[in-house]
Amino acid sequence: MIPSIPPAEQRLGNLIGALVGTRLAFDDHQGFRARASRSRLARVLRLSTWGALIVALVVVEVWPAVARAQARSLSWDAIHVQAELDNDGRLYVTETQVMRFDGAWNGGERTFRVAPEHSIVLLSMHEITSDRGKRAYVPGTLANVGEYAFTGRHVLRWRARASDAAPFHDEARTFELRYVLSGVVVSIGADYVLNHDFAFRDRQGVIDRFSATLRLDSAWQPMEPLPATIEASNLAPGESVVRRIALRYIGSGEPAGAASRVEGLGLPPSRSTSATLFGFLLLLAAGMVASFLHRERASGHLEPSPALALVDRQWLERHVFCHPAEVIGAAWDRRIGPTEVAALLARLTGEGKLCSSVEPALKPNHAPVLKLELRRDRESFHGYERALIDGLFFDGDTTDTTRIREHYEGRGFDPAGLIEPGLETEVAGLFGRQETPPRWYTTLTAAVTLPTSMVLLATVQANHESAPWALSSVSLILLGWAFARFHACRYRDTVVEVSARARKTAFSALLPLIWLASVYLAFDTELSSLQLGLLALLTLAACWNITQALKPRELAASYRLRRQIAVARAYFARELESAVPRIDDAWFPYLIAFDLGPDMAEWFRAFAGTHSTGSTWHNDSCTASAPQTWSGGGGMFGSAGASDTWTIAASTIAAGVSAPSSSSSSSGSSSSGGGGGGGW
Repeated sequence: MIPSIPPAEQRLGNLIGALVGTRLAFDDHQGFRARASRSRLARVLRLSTWGALIVALVVVEVWPAVARAQARSLSWDAIHVQAELDNDGRLYVTETQVMRFDGAWNGGERTFRVAPEHSIVLLSMHEITSDRGKRAYVPGTLANVGEYAFTGRHVLRWRARASDAAPFHDEARTFELRYVLSGVVVSIGADYVLNHDFAFRDRQGVIDRFSATLRLDSAWQPMEPLPATIEASNLAPGESVVRRIALRYIGSGEPAGAASRVEGLGLPPSRSTSATLFGFLLLLAAGMVASFLHRERASGHLEPSPALALVDRQWLERHVFCHPAEVIGAAWDRRIGPTEVAALLARLTGEGKLCSSVEPALKPNHAPVLKLELRRDRESFHGYERALIDGLFFDGDTTDTTRIREHYEGRGFDPAGLIEPGLETEVAGLFGRQETPPRWYTTLTAAVTLPTSMVLLATVQANHESAPWALSSVSLILLGWAFARFHACRYRDTVVEVSARARKTAFSALLPLIWLASVYLAFDTELSSLQLGLLALLTLAACWNITQALKPRELAASYRLRRQIAVARAYFARELESAVPRIDDAWFPYLIAFDLGPDMAEWFRAFAGTHSTGSTWHNDSCTASAPQTWSGGGGMFGSAGASDTWTIAASTIAAGVSAPSSSSSSSGSSSSGGGGGGGW
């Protein structure tokens, strides 16, 4: 009798035969061997073909076999729980699990979720055999079938398959656990609450059928009628069966097995109560956001920017060129730094008050040297102009980069610091000073958040099991708070596309509340009513603080002027992309103030060689004039490319001289029950 060939081996043989036959047919193809002997490429193709065949063999046959050997699955056909609460408040539980194993599992696992005030004692464990008999499991090292052990503080494991036995193949096994829980009944005032998870959410598989019955000793009376049986089906991983039962104790004395907790601390709110609270908070926060948007419209911050097509020479002269370049630069980026210093030097040079020339760098990889000559009497300069002139021209009417560096080398030199006070005054006169938020804004936020956080910390210490949920909720609130606050600070300086950014920023102000509500309503958390209220108060304080940070601090005219300045910069940037930009050399200081030096350099590299500017070549600005054409700034500072070099040299002076560095050295009631289960 010829033995039958298993299907897997037969498929494997067929596959190999087909692959080899295909390969031989390929080798015997007319002329192939002749070409192969003459061509190295053919040999490579032959090896590649065999390699592809081997890979195909592994993918088609070997890999699925390995995957099948490693695959494991676990589910529960049924779980039946019988619980009885005795007169002392101890809960006796008989838990029967019908587990279905598939794969190389060693046995089962049950994680008991036990709070600090709870205690658990395992009374016995059995496996119910197919003939309704019981096989007792005993404590051990898990080396042998029929042994159980606590591998963690509250993690119970038992061995149901020997290590050298064949893996389970869709096999159902039934286990019975008997244990007693103390402290699961919590006293709240004169009454008691049993908040218990009769199943366990931390598991890998589905529970097809679940049922639980609860019997109460005559010493206990439920506030509401108890169902005869608690039933559920198709419980997915993460789902469980939690019941909160209010009780009254009518026995003598006090129940010894009950736990005591501060009233209101250990009682989680119902899902409807939580939803109502979050809905109310959302309405309050939405009101704050609506108030913010109303203020923005009233302040003029949400007005659209002027169209770029409207910008021409007359528009620029009316809105931009009527102010000094350095003032426009400081107003644009709300900072006073080297860019404003360079713009001031460029303006004074263009006005003929200074004469400048650029010489090559004295050392490789160094900036070129800018030489300056004072062409006006020092007394004709006032305010921040005089402060900068006195700082640069410390020894006569001439100066340069090298002399400035050597003169201030031991003490440092900050040109931006010299012009900052006077320039800030000019900008304030242009826009009006920004309003600073009242100090009580910060005081009120701190007065709410600090005590709230302290009380919340105290509740966590009283209920350690709520710590992960409380701390993660606080982290979400703080993260959303910081994110929204960052966007709020950026939004205040926004003058273009304001309406869209206002909506995004307003939504970000609601993030702390949305994140907290999503987590709380999506999961069965261990947070009590008091903790939820504290978190809600903290979230409300965060939303209020964010909306206050969004309050407008400028006048409508200030926003309008800043929009015009932003449009002017956009105009210059757009024109520098053209071979023949509609820009005059006389506007060069404004381009520096707008920090468009790199754009000017890029224009010169791209277009200066093909665009005739009509300007004549000069070595310095002392003899150059600024025609009403664009040469890359060459009309003011020499040749068409000189402005790029001049900008680099001027920026070196504007950056100042660093001071010598110095260093010093110097020595709720959480629910009981629940937990997890599965295999190992």
